[in-house]
Amino acid sequence: MVIKSEEEEQKLFAIECKFSEPYGSGHDGLSEKYINNVALWKDIPHLYDLARTISPKDTRFNHLYATQSIKHILGLKKNCGKTGFKLLYL
Repeated sequence: MVIKSEEEEQKLFAIECKFSEPYGSGHDGLSEKYINNVALWKDIPHLYDLARTISPKDTRFNHLYATQSIKHILGLKKNCGKTGFKLLYL
């Protein structure tokens, strides 16, 4: 769910709810097109390090689909800037 804000500095509040994700495992990491696009990660180096760690196969997280969360963060950052959104994971 995405809630638009009238505040200029905080454009969006995104809420991600997962009910069955803890029961899954064996998630794929990010594809090379994300990892090799250095411009995506310019101001978020720690997230880039995590993305590289869990790609091409995520063997680090058993019950969290971290790749999907990273993709959501990249999309929100592209649309709202690095600080223009909040992502709540339930």
